[in-house]
Amino acid sequence: MQLTKDEITKFEALRHMIHCGIFSRVNISAFTTQLNYSPRAISDKFSFLYQYTILEYYNTVSMEFADALLSDHWSVKEVSIILGYKSVSNFSRTFRRLMNKTASSNKRKIPAV
Repeated sequence: MQLTKDEITKFEALRHMIHCGIFSRVNISAFTTQLNYSPRAISDKFSFLYQYTILEYYNTVSMEFADALLSDHWSVKEVSIILGYKSVSNFSRTFRRLMNKTASSNKRKIPAV
């Protein structure tokens, strides 16, 4: 598969939208009119360019963000709410699967005074 410079630019914009929209769920069909491609074409081209599906990429980016928040003393429940998960267990399962550690184990120890 070959991508033109224009296509690469469009998919860089899509990737940027994913980063900016980290607090909302990804919906490929929302990008179809902006990119003028079918959902399947968007998915295929994105996977070709970044070696991730759009959902895998979104989940990876959001879990990296969650990892940073958890390291900064946010609770697991707070982070799951911020990222729009309906339950803490769904968030924790996704975090463990993608980050290879539990969300609760990520908390930085507060030094004793």
